[in-house]
Amino acid sequence: MRRTEQTLVEQMQINDVEIQHRMSLLGLTSNSLSSLLNYKPIIESAIENVVNEFYKKQTEVDEISLLIGDADTLTRLRDAQRQYIIDLFCGRYEHEYVNNRLRIGMVHKRIGVEPKLYLSAVCTLKELIFNVLRTTISDQDELNHTLNIIDKLIYFDTTLVFDTYIDSLVGEIENAKRRTEVYAKGLEEKVAQRTQELEKLAKLDPLTNLYNRRVMQELLQRDLARARRHKSPLTVVYFDS
Repeated sequence: MRRTEQTLVEQMQINDVEIQHRMSLLGLTSNSLSSLLNYKPIIESAIENVVNEFYKKQTEVDEISLLIGDADTLTRLRDAQRQYIIDLFCGRYEHEYVNNRLRIGMVHKRIGVEPKLYLSAVCTLKELIFNVLRTTISDQDELNHTLNIIDKLIYFDTTLVFDTYIDSLVGEIENAKRRTEVYAKGLEEKVAQRTQELEKLAKLDPLTNLYNRRVMQELLQRDLARARRHKSPLTVVYFDS
């Protein structure tokens, strides 16, 4: 099956077992993740302020501002960012969630977002989300527990994003390797062909297209040696025009 017929999850071979393994490495459990759903209304009510503040900070960075480029692109990014934030509190973190995170990495790599810029943006977004929760969750233990879960979930997202960065780089290297091999093979064939042509030219007289004097002498010496070795007669016929 071609890559274009597969989802990113299928391409990266990330199944349920792998998803659970990644989450367990970060100490994320089903119960802790499902608890984030309780805070979804809070985030939805603050989403516009979070997105506005996020892109206000992002567009202050020249490198990021140049990558965004225009108002239409910024609008699309804002819509995507709203969905990204809300999905953090969706309560379900399975194939669709993982596939969406992988797509984020693929898009960022394609438009040329360097890892340092992506990580900087993640830090900014995380702090904005934390600020919303700090102002709405009064119980300190509950707040700390929730912030810890979100922090780990964003780490989980980041590993997926960078998997696609790495996969894309590996793909570029493999494509470059294939192109180099094809070029090298073509070059070898051209060199071999040219070598044969030069060898032929070195042996033939350009006027008569017959063996030249040097080759004739080599052939004569070879045949004389063979005649002496076998003690057999040798006849030489010479024509001159």
